[in-house]
Amino acid sequence: METDDVLSLFNEVSRRPEIQVIRAPSPQPYGQIEFEVIDLNGYVLVFAQPIQATFY
Repeated sequence: METDDVLSLFNEVSRRPEIQVIRAPSPQPYGQIEFEVIDLNGYVLVFAQPIQATFY
């Protein structure tokens, strides 16, 4: 799922004890910064934002 502020979303989501973070925000070679979590139903969710110059 794409978001406008992936780092703020990660900070908010990672504080929730019921959400398991499986990959912290990291730049991808295809031009996005992404993080992954497992939701309460066991689904892996990927949140992403296009990389801008501020992430380099």
